Amino acid sequence: MARLTKIVRDNPISNFRQVAPDAGTGFKLLAQGMKAAYDMVEPAAVDEMKRRGLEWGTEDARRMVGDSRFPAPSDSLSLIRDFEGFREDPYWDVNAHRIGYGSDTITDVDGNVRRVQQDDRVSRADAERDLSRRVNTEFEPIARNAIGDRFDTFSPQQKAAVTSIAYNYGEIPDRIVSALQNGTPDEAADAIRALGGDNAGINRNRRNREADLFSSVAFSAREAVTVRTADGKLQGRRYSPYSGPILRAHDAAAQVAFQAEVLNKASVDLLDLSQQFLLDPEGFTEAAQGYVDSMVERAPEEFAPELDQILTKEVSRRRLGIMEDKQRDIRARADNSSRALMDRWSTAYAEALASGDPYEVSEAQQQLDSILQAREALPGVAWTDEQSANVFLDAERAADKLISDQAKERSSQYKDAFNLITDAAKAGRRAAGEEILQNPEAVAMHPDLAGQAQAFVNLRDGMPDFLQMTPNQQAAGIAKATQSKVTQSWQLDVLDAANDVATANRKAWDADPVKRASEVFPDRPPPSLPDLTPDDPDKFVSALTARRKYMDDISAQGFTQTQAYLSEEEAASIGAMMGKDIPAEVRAAMAGAIVSGFGDAAVKVFDEIDADPVTMFSGKLMAVGGRSDVAAAMLRGQQMLDEGLVMVPPKSDRIASFDTQLATAFDGIPGALGIQSELLPAAVAIYASRARGVDPNSDAATTLLSESVQVALGQAKNKRGELTGGIQTVAGFQTLLPVGVPGKAADAALRASLGEMPHGNGFLGGLANIGAMYTGDMTPGDVNAAAWAEAGGVPMINGKPMPRNLISKGQLRVIPVQGNLYRMEVGTGATRMHVEDPDGNVLYFDFPKLIEAMQ
Repeated sequence: MARLTKIVRDNPISNFRQVAPDAGTGFKLLAQGMKAAYDMVEPAAVDEMKRRGLEWGTEDARRMVGDSRFPAPSDSLSLIRDFEGFREDPYWDVNAHRIGYGSDTITDVDGNVRRVQQDDRVSRADAERDLSRRVNTEFEPIARNAIGDRFDTFSPQQKAAVTSIAYNYGEIPDRIVSALQNGTPDEAADAIRALGGDNAGINRNRRNREADLFSSVAFSAREAVTVRTADGKLQGRRYSPYSGPILRAHDAAAQVAFQAEVLNKASVDLLDLSQQFLLDPEGFTEAAQGYVDSMVERAPEEFAPELDQILTKEVSRRRLGIMEDKQRDIRARADNSSRALMDRWSTAYAEALASGDPYEVSEAQQQLDSILQAREALPGVAWTDEQSANVFLDAERAADKLISDQAKERSSQYKDAFNLITDAAKAGRRAAGEEILQNPEAVAMHPDLAGQAQAFVNLRDGMPDFLQMTPNQQAAGIAKATQSKVTQSWQLDVLDAANDVATANRKAWDADPVKRASEVFPDRPPPSLPDLTPDDPDKFVSALTARRKYMDDISAQGFTQTQAYLSEEEAASIGAMMGKDIPAEVRAAMAGAIVSGFGDAAVKVFDEIDADPVTMFSGKLMAVGGRSDVAAAMLRGQQMLDEGLVMVPPKSDRIASFDTQLATAFDGIPGALGIQSELLPAAVAIYASRARGVDPNSDAATTLLSESVQVALGQAKNKRGELTGGIQTVAGFQTLLPVGVPGKAADAALRASLGEMPHGNGFLGGLANIGAMYTGDMTPGDVNAAAWAEAGGVPMINGKPMPRNLISKGQLRVIPVQGNLYRMEVGTGATRMHVEDPDGNVLYFDFPKLIEAMQ
């Protein structure tokens, strides 16, 4: 491509013709030759000037809009040019700056092209990275520290100029600092220019450019020609309009690049402004006009008019858009407001219709009609008369639903009121709002409930003591009333109510006697139970004792046959205090207090409490006279098992040993399975308390487990060395004995009381037995009636005294029933027969009393 070495401001051919239009043939030939040469070079020149014009326009636009300082890495070449000058700059000194761009040639000071040595050149990317790093980390901090806070008030271009001085001098000279901090822009520019020139003029040229930034003549310095536009305004031009197409291409390209860059920036800025002034066209117009004025003021004069026109038109379009959005918003708000009022008064109209108040109906109707008429006239809504009519129809349907819902609500309230009256009357109390029984609407909605409530009210008022009668007394009273003559229908209703009360009363006494007692006798309820505290345990024990006496009296009066001393709520609360996660000493203290307060009735109390089985069993053991140290051992062993300190025999061995001991002894005992399920964990816990160092798989472990079963059943030795309690042989059978009862004494007393001859040992013993029989000391077959009467009754079979040979033949077995009470049965194999009392009922006798009577 041809290289344009020099550019003039006028078309040389044009100038030549103006100077010598009629010259001779030589001049004519010369002109033709020059024209031909110009025609050849013009395309390349025009392209080059377009390129330069684009660069010039882009740079000026970026400088104007504040985007020329330290470009992004992708445009770092512009950064290097800002500080090092253009590569085509005639004052470029490659040796001074050691920066090249990959070219092997460069124009020197004299305008000659010379070769650049390979070591003079660095890669363009390295140069860009190095300079960008140094500018950001080294030179800008120097400028900022020298100028101080005023540095932040500079434009991006001015900051770049000051940073350039720091780059060239390593510091900001004091005179520059003073001028920048205290002087006017022109004084700052003069100070920068006064820095002088060195490096063959490159710094001088750069200083002039930097000074231009502070004297606000950056653009005027480029203007060479002033023209007057069609509207009479003066504007500067880089080149004269009479310049040839080569130079005019520069201005055209510059204008295109400038406008494109500025309009891109302005488009973004105006969009941001429009977002800041949503629905506020006046505010946007004021702010946007200020922005446009600022942009036009900073633009080169030759570009300012067209830029002003374009930006003003853009502002106008955006203003129209904002106005349209505002109008749309206004219409939407009006629509929403009208709809909200329509909904509100439609609801009010429906509620007024449901209330039946004619004044409220008329007022709501007028308001709704007025709102609908206004809505029909609202622009942009397109509301019709038919839609207004539908609103009234919907309101009327809503009113019908409201009336139905209100009726259902009243019906539900009436139902609840009648049930409350009934429940209160059953408890002998008066409910609030009993006047509803006289409400015709309420009675019509629920005639059965109303009649039931009235009947119980009549029962409460007519028989105030009925609720405090025992279930048997109530049954007798009802039976008596049934025999009376009925003269009115309400009497039958009262009788039915009494039956219902009596049935519910008996059920309540059986289910939770303590709770029922507090309901029937609110003026003298069961004694309350305080918390068990370590500092005053006697208070808790005394309360338990009082509770036992109270409930025993209630039971004795015939209110209930359920022996209970705690309400369900109290049992749950105490059970929580005796759970497995509670410390053993706390559980033991609670169990001991229950035993102390309730005595032998504590066994029943522990049955009421749903707590840790081992804890409950230990309490029962103490309640029937078992030793407290054994109960403590159970709890201690249970804790050792939980902590993994003791290993027990395998489950199969435990069950086998357990079944062997208990198979016969528990046969026929009421609740035998439940007792055994409680007994096994307790026995294992006792085993754990004694099994340290014992191999769980050894015979010693099996023996210790069997002994633990007996201990859990209360077996021990008394002071005379006799084995008491537990499972022992009585009348030839394994029998569970009460705690503290010697097995041998029990066997001897039973045999003797039934008339069995005493058995001596050896020959002399036999003679003594025969002698006793002949002397009348014991008559064979006679039963000790006095001893049996004291124990519970004389034993009979089929109405006859029981013969002694049954016990001698091993056909008589005693079976525990509850506590010290036992019964007897005779038979062999599967054939069994109850021993009866003289009245033909099963004989229950107190075994310890029989033993005592026979001593």
